[in-house]
Amino acid sequence: MRFKLLICRLIVFFGGVCCSANLIAQQQIDTVFTDIDYIRKSNTWLSSSNASGLRFFSLPKISTAKIFLNKDNGEFKNFHQTDNSYTYGLSAESIYRLNPKVVFLGNVTYSTFTGNNMGGSSFMDPYLNSFDIVELDDANKGIKQLETYGLTGAVSTQLTSKFTIGGSIDYQASNFAKMKDLRHINKLLNLGLSIGGLYEINDKVEFGLNYNYDRRIESIAFRSYGNTDRQFISLISFGSFYGRSELFDRYGYTSGENSTPMTNFNHGAAFQLNIKLDKKIRYLNEFTFSILKGFYGQDGTASVLYTQHGGNNYSYNGTLSIIGTKTEQYISISANHQTLVNNENVYRRETTTGGVSRIVYYGQSEVLDKQQLSAHLHYTLFKNVQNRNPRWEVNLSTGYFRRQQTTTIYPFYRDQTINSYQANANLKRNIIKANRIYSFAVGLGYGSGSGIAKYDGLYATPSASQVAPTSMDLYLYQEFEYFTKPRVMANLSLQYTKKLKQNIAPYAKLNYNYTKAFDTQFLGNSFGIAGASVGCNF
Repeated sequence: MRFKLLICRLIVFFGGVCCSANLIAQQQIDTVFTDIDYIRKSNTWLSSSNASGLRFFSLPKISTAKIFLNKDNGEFKNFHQTDNSYTYGLSAESIYRLNPKVVFLGNVTYSTFTGNNMGGSSFMDPYLNSFDIVELDDANKGIKQLETYGLTGAVSTQLTSKFTIGGSIDYQASNFAKMKDLRHINKLLNLGLSIGGLYEINDKVEFGLNYNYDRRIESIAFRSYGNTDRQFISLISFGSFYGRSELFDRYGYTSGENSTPMTNFNHGAAFQLNIKLDKKIRYLNEFTFSILKGFYGQDGTASVLYTQHGGNNYSYNGTLSIIGTKTEQYISISANHQTLVNNENVYRRETTTGGVSRIVYYGQSEVLDKQQLSAHLHYTLFKNVQNRNPRWEVNLSTGYFRRQQTTTIYPFYRDQTINSYQANANLKRNIIKANRIYSFAVGLGYGSGSGIAKYDGLYATPSASQVAPTSMDLYLYQEFEYFTKPRVMANLSLQYTKKLKQNIAPYAKLNYNYTKAFDTQFLGNSFGIAGASVGCNF
């Protein structure tokens, strides 16, 4: 309740500041028909991780707010997703110039998700963690609910004609729960901070530098409220659904006594270089490096630190802007390479002569070595742009993803390789009639992939006392098909916007996305998302 009250107060605050900025602006510009996403795309600095780039926001303000509802149905979904769900929520975002030297950005979001027939991962997003916990009994699916609150704030301040500083904060809190035994109750706190600066060397070159820090803590507790005689077994999947089975009890990864945190710390730096080749052509480059460290559990005399992980992340984002009188073109290239090594601590519970229980560690064993590579190429064309409103918008994109990982339960190991790629084309048409605008968008896409779902081997001959690791092949092949099976995608959206006053324009939007997959064995072959939203630009 306190957080919801804080969100309400912040919305009122942002609205008040926006009104103040509007009153002091020397020149009013009608932007109620302008899409905030268009503003962000047309000024590449606004998409940078460096908040100092807000300096180049060229309008007095632009704001939007909406409420939305999405309904998902279909069997072509990943192992941790649902075939029947709905999501509703609201969001508000504003970028405004307080004075010639200060620009603010504010964003608040709230959403509620309810999914039926959900099993799979016990975490909110298994791809953000170093390992996973899944129930071995796929028939034990149930309803899962996720509630998320988000708050983002950023500010840019121009200190001199050439030097600007900026900072941002991104806060997210979530609650996640499964409503059927074996139940899990998750609480997430994700805090991201960034601070940096931007310097204009001359009228052709700008460079920026910022430091980024992110702390993500997802605590998880397991509970059983039904038949107490029933046993629940989970797979501690260190990678590729390969690991160790564990009975739900007082101790272990699925402890029924206390909640256990999965903690990730990520800190690094980003460097930006913007080159103005001439009045119409600009090229913004951003290079990012970050270090990831984390652990599962708690380090203490009576608590266990189960795993510790670390890795590096390298990324590049570059956007070439070609801006004409009524035509704008943007070519974006991005690449990311990530490494991760996870180690399991070897420990034993001991009781001292005084009857005190303590944890004694004997070393570590590597259980996962993972490398991921992704790359994307995107082309955007805005044609017949008038008063910051493009009549036509064309988007062409292609992407590639590769994951290689080795999971080890010595002397056993499992190798996996997944390659996935897709291409998309989208066309949007805006028709402006006096104080109304009609927007139609249609898109098509294709995706496929390849790889090796699993290759199991031995480093050495196991002894008679060594038990082979547990594998959950059903989820293994579901995930593999989701990334690699051929599929076609189509989407359609319709939006109607009407201006009521100089700076108020409500709108209504309908959209639908459909995916049809081929040659699936462990998944269904279709998935659809229907959405509706009502909002207002002001």
